[in-house]
Amino acid sequence: MDERNIMILAIGNAGGNIIDTIRREAKSSELKAAKYVYADCDERDLHRHNADTSQSTLLKNENEAFPAEIFKGVENLVIVAGLGGNTAAEFTELAAAAAKDSAVKSLIVVATMPFHFERENRISSATLAVQRLSELEDVKTVVFNNDDLMSKYPNLNFFNAFETADKEIMHIIENLT
Repeated sequence: MDERNIMILAIGNAGGNIIDTIRREAKSSELKAAKYVYADCDERDLHRHNADTSQSTLLKNENEAFPAEIFKGVENLVIVAGLGGNTAAEFTELAAAAAKDSAVKSLIVVATMPFHFERENRISSATLAVQRLSELEDVKTVVFNNDDLMSKYPNLNFFNAFETADKEIMHIIENLT
């Protein structure tokens, strides 16, 4: 990807946590130069991620179109979402479709599946979201299964699992961009 025009869009709180980690720890010039945008249904989560109004979008809870104006002039887009949450499960597909309609040249979705210790309804919701994303044409989708981390890091637990996953996803995005 061309580092001059990369947007990284976080959808939902988990996506926000992931790009917070990327902004703080990324080494690649592409990720340091990227424009970071947060989208969430919860205004408190947007504030928690220190997303000022120029880099945040408050989404409505209804199933409506994603605000496509944020993609104006964007050539390369990486959407980051944890699909276990309601916001990401609902809006990731809508954001990808809006980006395609806005003539984004390169679109990558990096989505995470919930850990096995999260609620079953999160896993079911995420599975349905992955199915919908896989139906989109010309969208490269990378699904990161958090349970794969359990074999890589045997001491992983509830307290360190999410930070570890965020860093692994950062490395995936560095390799994709």
